[in-house]
Amino acid sequence: MWRSAGIGFTRYAAEMATLLRRCLKEPYRTQAMQKNQVHLKEIVYEQGQPISRETFEDFKKAFEAASKHAGGEK
Repeated sequence: MWRSAGIGFTRYAAEMATLLRRCLKEPYRTQAMQKNQVHLKEIVYEQGQPISRETFEDFKKAFEAASKHAGGEK
């Protein structure tokens, strides 16, 4: 299913987990959404030296940035 959507498995799993958390009833939704918070750090290297560093708190923004660096910009 994730291949037909044209995205990687990690992104698909993260988005499906977010959808599932949104479907829960209160107070379980609030507890689950708090567990959904992440901090991702991306360091781009060129010739063995770091050229940029970014910290993300949102999966969507992190995936968009990663696809730009990987040449997957659409």
